Amino acid sequence: MSKVGFAFGTVSGGGFVLLELVDGLIPDPSTWTQAAWFIDPVNGNDGNDGKTPATAVKTWNGGVIGKMGTTSPILTQNTTFTFLSSQTDPTDVVTFKPFCQRCWYVITGTRVQVAAGALSSVTAKNRAAGQVLEAALPAGAARGMLVVNTTRSNSVAMVHKAVSGPVFELTQPQAPTPAPCSAYLGVPAEDNTWANTDNVIVYSLTGIYGGVFEHVSGQYLPPSFFASTLHWLHLQSPDGPSDSNFSLGPNMSMSECWSEQELLDTSNGGGLTTMVSQCMLADVQASGASFERWLVSGAIDASFGSSACFALYANDCLLNASFGFGVIQLVAAGAYPGVTLGNVAIRGSVTAKDYITASAILWDATAGAGSASFNLLGGVRCAYPGTAVSTFLCTILANGTTTANPFDPATGTWEGAITLSAANLDAAFGVAGFGGNAIRPGGASYIRAAQ
Repeated sequence: MSKVGFAFGTVSGGGFVLLELVDGLIPDPSTWTQAAWFIDPVNGNDGNDGKTPATAVKTWNGGVIGKMGTTSPILTQNTTFTFLSSQTDPTDVVTFKPFCQRCWYVITGTRVQVAAGALSSVTAKNRAAGQVLEAALPAGAARGMLVVNTTRSNSVAMVHKAVSGPVFELTQPQAPTPAPCSAYLGVPAEDNTWANTDNVIVYSLTGIYGGVFEHVSGQYLPPSFFASTLHWLHLQSPDGPSDSNFSLGPNMSMSECWSEQELLDTSNGGGLTTMVSQCMLADVQASGASFERWLVSGAIDASFGSSACFALYANDCLLNASFGFGVIQLVAAGAYPGVTLGNVAIRGSVTAKDYITASAILWDATAGAGSASFNLLGGVRCAYPGTAVSTFLCTILANGTTTANPFDPATGTWEGAITLSAANLDAAFGVAGFGGNAIRPGGASYIRAAQ
């Protein structure tokens, strides 16, 4: 049985931090300055120093944490942990909660090429038609793999699901996401140019069993505010999708990962420079406040709880199930440096439980079935810019209903309830139009924001 104890460590400038000790180990600060670690669950040996691929350790807990003596060392330099092969022991859970002094850490996998060839049978993304990007991939491609388009400046997408034969649905392609990464510097640009005959390479990701990931620090690393990052990893769930979880704390990002574990957010509302970029997530839970990170491209396949998703979006993000949000914002242009408006493709329903600014596009990704919806609960107000028909390409609801009342704030005039739709929101105020203001008395409302 694992034993956990605690000790105090000092930091530069004075003060103390609490170190979590594992299995009664004594912290060894001499190992904390090692800037590169290699872990090879297949060929490694925990008697090695882990400094090179040839001297990789075998396990995370025996080889890395066993040498550091704690899951919460004090790091004073940028540090990279590279998994050279996938874990096969689900008891070797990867947990890391260091105190970072003006530095970051990256836990990365090693991509393995599975296939290469040319795209064919490409069906381009089409928001109006509810069409997500599809393409026939080289033999060997499978869900959760990373596709790199060498014809298009190495832009990347994830293989989301099989459609028919060699044809797969892909997440929104975008420029590669570096590790570490930060939304403060902007997000990768989306790429809508994938076409037949483009050359692609398909990679599998490195499997690990995720535990708790935190970046504890009172000091950011200016000017870039890089977050510690999980990269090129397949977070494995031993008995199937969502039967286990890992947690992501403040100052943590993910890039180009596939998680079959449930992601438990523990940022408690703090993390607006962090992002989950080009990742596929089995499902998401938020602990405390809403999940205030950027979701950049990628997909989420399930979500539970009353405040269970991301606050900020960029590029086209696929929500492949029904969601309940706390506070969410699809932010206005220019609100964050270098960030393009986010668009959300919906399958199922999205429910907002607090104020939302819908300044991007919410679109129905059910290929013309018209079954996706966006719903406001309670007294939630949704403020949207421009025209409703360019913002809501899906069914819109207020308090679960398809009607609302037009209201003219200039005169205080109300009209009887009419059908709630994007076209009616844009129509002039009256018995057949909302004039930009649709209200359920005592309930939710859609309001056209001032331009």
